[in-house]
Amino acid sequence: MPSRKRSSKRRTSTKKTARALSRWRTAALLFALSSGVLLYLLLFPPKLRKRRPLKPLKEASLFRAGLGREYAVITENRAEIRPPSRVSKEKVLREIARGIREHYPEALLVRRGKKAEIQERGEVIYSLIFHPPPLKKKKAKPRCRVAIVVDDLGRDWGVAREVMGISPSLTLSILPYERYSWKVAEEAHRRGFEVLLHLPMEPKGYPLKDPGKGALFVSMDEGELRRRIEKALEALPYIRGVNNHMGSRFMEHERKVIVVMEELRNRGLFFLDSLTTPKSRGYVVAKKIGLKAAQRDVFLDNSQSEEEFKRQWTSFMKKAHRYGRAIAICHPYPSTLEGLRKAVGGLGKEVEIVPVSKVLD
Repeated sequence: MPSRKRSSKRRTSTKKTARALSRWRTAALLFALSSGVLLYLLLFPPKLRKRRPLKPLKEASLFRAGLGREYAVITENRAEIRPPSRVSKEKVLREIARGIREHYPEALLVRRGKKAEIQERGEVIYSLIFHPPPLKKKKAKPRCRVAIVVDDLGRDWGVAREVMGISPSLTLSILPYERYSWKVAEEAHRRGFEVLLHLPMEPKGYPLKDPGKGALFVSMDEGELRRRIEKALEALPYIRGVNNHMGSRFMEHERKVIVVMEELRNRGLFFLDSLTTPKSRGYVVAKKIGLKAAQRDVFLDNSQSEEEFKRQWTSFMKKAHRYGRAIAICHPYPSTLEGLRKAVGGLGKEVEIVPVSKVLD
């Protein structure tokens, strides 16, 4: 019995040893195989396909669709596109799809409403976001600069105050020897108005048409003309320039006009030709001797009626819009002041009233 037991124990021990050796052999074989595979991979690494960057592809596609870089913000994984109205979203997507087929056949373009995605094996690798075209900005109309000169002031203080209440941008032309001339000039300057001397000159039809005290006449010699001009300029303070009162005869005589223009140039003033005659030499002479000058474009009140004022105002605005600037002259008639008040109050932002010195040539 003892010998049988010992024999059975030996057989059991042998089986265990055999099983243990088998496990060790298997483990050693697996270790050898895995080590060999790892060593092979280390020595001969597989060449993995690199994913081509999509950003250059998008830029090229947008360029083919007619879009510059200003219409898109492109990063490595997304593009935000705002095409102009002239380029449709469909055209952009067609060019992108074409680029994908040519250079990235494994990828797929998927549209999702306002967005689109580029996918590879179900994975989103690039996003395209479309925004509506930018709103077209309305081109602002260039502002017209107009000057409105009110003549014949100085006779009535109440009328002068009424004129100054219409707009602070009017230009006031004051006669030199009237009762309130000095007072009107001082008040106008205090309120910020530009002041002109309304210099009386000989008209056709004199003496039936009287230009008033201190007028310049064709019959005067050069010395007398210069004395009268100097005296008139001293009769008003704060003068920036001069325009002629009447003068339809005087302004046609170039030699006499030269004397006036030289006196104004020597004092640093400018001249506004009221154009009381189509043959006036004022503007031509002024430019010839280097004096700053301008010509009026419209008389707003050749007759004292609101209907006439409206017609002339329409003409004034047409010239202002056509040339970018215009000069109008009017007088302190009741109908004119009423029409001027309404017209100035109805001006849009595209028209700016400025002192006449701002629209000189």
